[in-house]
Amino acid sequence: MKSGRFSTAGCGGASLIEVLVAILVLSLGLLGLAGMQAQGLKAMSSAQSRALASLQVQDIVDRMRANRARADEGAYDLAAGDAAPGGDTVAAQDLRQWKAALASLLPEGDGSIARSASADAPGHCERADSCFFWITVQWLALGEDDVEVRSDASGSRAVEAEIRARRLQRIVVVAVL
Repeated sequence: MKSGRFSTAGCGGASLIEVLVAILVLSLGLLGLAGMQAQGLKAMSSAQSRALASLQVQDIVDRMRANRARADEGAYDLAAGDAAPGGDTVAAQDLRQWKAALASLLPEGDGSIARSASADAPGHCERADSCFFWITVQWLALGEDDVEVRSDASGSRAVEAEIRARRLQRIVVVAVL
């Protein structure tokens, strides 16, 4: 009759290899999970910026509707990069508040407003009753790494990883007041 003992004579190290393989598979799975988490955070940040930009577009459209006569006259026309106009008019105050909100809510946020006779492309509008308003909000968002190959003065080529941490994002809305 055999006793209840197990023989370990033929197992020399097989359990250790199985444990190491299991740890390797687990670590690869955790790395994949961390990568997915990072992508999710990046997408969430982008979605938040887009939502804030959309709210700011709606804000300036509402302000322009409240001051329609001045908007039709071009008081709200403003190029990207330009400072909001000075003065105590409602339009000037609206533009200052809007530009300040863009700068504080979005990374390097900026905006522009242009009147146009066409909904297809911005341009000049002669008749106030037929103007379209092109409202653009732009900001810088996280981007991808860009690898660039450069040659120095001696002719040797060196690969430099140049991180482009930001790329321009835009929301363009064509509105009729």
